[in-house]
Amino acid sequence: MNKSELIDQIAASAEISKAAAGRALDATVAAVKSALKAGDSVSLIGFGTFSVGARAARTGRNPRTGKALKIKAAKVPKVPSGQGPQGRRQLTGLRVLSSVGRASPLQGECRGFEPLSTHQT
Repeated sequence: MNKSELIDQIAASAEISKAAAGRALDATVAAVKSALKAGDSVSLIGFGTFSVGARAARTGRNPRTGKALKIKAAKVPKVPSGQGPQGRRQLTGLRVLSSVGRASPLQGECRGFEPLSTHQT
């Protein structure tokens, strides 16, 4: 989903104009950026927490020349990717691996693939 599709969905869900939805989205993104620049975190209950993390200095390589180069330490935004197994369940509607490593009964289903032996060439 790109920004214009997100704006369309916000407008339809909130029953507001696309222009108002665009302004609301822009204001939200600006507020999150401003808080992160100030070193704060932004918690959205039921979604996740945007925060600032530290990336250590490291040695990288120039892909063209292969020459080693030093990459400075930096502050980087951390964006939520779900809320662990519970958040992933909400996003996918499927059961995921438990913390003890046992596969769920639904794992492997819903892939839509047939065995190769049934395909004709």
